[in-house]
Amino acid sequence: MQVDELRRIWNEEFLPSIRQEIKMEMQSLKASIVLLTERCNTLEKSQQFLSNKYDTVVQTLQNVKEQATKLDKKYKEAIGSVEHWKKYQISTCVFCM
Repeated sequence: MQVDELRRIWNEEFLPSIRQEIKMEMQSLKASIVLLTERCNTLEKSQQFLSNKYDTVVQTLQNVKEQATKLDKKYKEAIGSVEHWKKYQISTCVFCM
């Protein structure tokens, strides 16, 4: 085989098939990149959604804790008032003496 013949075979047979294989691989890689980009976007949206929900839950828990603390204080005050009222009634009861 001579150099000219080898060049012709390379240019007419090997090079076009190599280019075609590279082109197919590039298309496959581009499609994979598009799919990965879509998945990343979906994950980012999901992460943002969960982050927003977490922030809401944290705020709600803080509000519930504050309300529970206030209710506990009111409950203790009410119990104290009832106890005071009982002592007052017993001390002023005409029939109890």
